[in-house]
Amino acid sequence: MSSNDSDKKAYLPAALRWLESMCSDDHWRLTLDDLSAILGEDPLHIEILFNKACSYTETQQDEDLTDRIALLVQIHKHLSRIAPITNSTQSIDWFNQPNSDPLFGGRSIKAYLCEHSPPDSLRKVVGYLASY
Repeated sequence: MSSNDSDKKAYLPAALRWLESMCSDDHWRLTLDDLSAILGEDPLHIEILFNKACSYTETQQDEDLTDRIALLVQIHKHLSRIAPITNSTQSIDWFNQPNSDPLFGGRSIKAYLCEHSPPDSLRKVVGYLASY
């Protein structure tokens, strides 16, 4: 197995652990149903993946899911980049508060992602945030 294969194998469990932490009330406040809609995955499957990742059990590689989570990581990075350093909660607020940009139609980033199919919605949000 090459080092690149090893990195890919380790990425999904690490990304799932990060994502589970981002779902908390201290961060993006995502329910399992929200996450299911955003990732286009069955809630039970997501819960199983979280359990495997947290117990460091080997996880079957899923490139589509890995790509969608990577887009969420990009959203987080862009929000963190554009939020003032003195107000780290602002990036969390921007994810959850209504946005007046026509892309969101008055919905929050979270609501937009829950209502529109992945991965296109994820890419649109990344593009929107990257423009700042």
